[in-house]
Amino acid sequence: LPIWQAEVVIQDGAEYFRRAPERAFDAVLVDAPCSGEGNVRKVPEAQQFFKLLQSRQDAVARDYSAMIRLFAAQHMADEAHKMLEQMQQAGMAPDNVAFNMVLSACSNAQQQTQVSALLAQMPAVDIVTYNTLIHAMAQDGLGKEAEAVFEAMTAAGLKPDIITYSSLINAMAQKGRAKDAKAAFDSMISDGLLPRSEERRVGKEC
Repeated sequence: LPIWQAEVVIQDGAEYFRRAPERAFDAVLVDAPCSGEGNVRKVPEAQQFFKLLQSRQDAVARDYSAMIRLFAAQHMADEAHKMLEQMQQAGMAPDNVAFNMVLSACSNAQQQTQVSALLAQMPAVDIVTYNTLIHAMAQDGLGKEAEAVFEAMTAAGLKPDIITYSSLINAMAQKGRAKDAKAAFDSMISDGLLPRSEERRVGKEC
């Protein structure tokens, strides 16, 4: 777009435009407060705006998802989980994206009880869900558990992608299972996936 001058404003729009000169802008792009704050990683400010939306009963699913994304990005698993619960209590059904963000935060925080509860609630488990679990297990060095999730994923008819294989290979390599890591590497190649530098390094070492 041919934009010559832009200004980012974080405040009540009604108040701002009461003070702005007439026809001060050619166009105005409005973003939801929680989403805008979340993008710049300002947790206290985002929480303040979200509480304001809740008090006005103006909070919608997008606002809840923005807060969940913010908490997950900041590794605040408990807050992300609580926000998901608040979303459900408000009568809104979280989609898989929201569930997967909370699942990732809880998995990284090694909160297995919450992970199991989330999986039981999810309307559908997709490839992102499986990748999240395999990645978390790889970080914890749980090679056998990661392999079990991989097998459940393929049994569900989902095709592994480069992220799936990368996490699985790393999980096996960390446990010294060079032969299994090499087998996973070969499966990735046979599936037509091009290995990145990290997978090529592991493949050579195995």
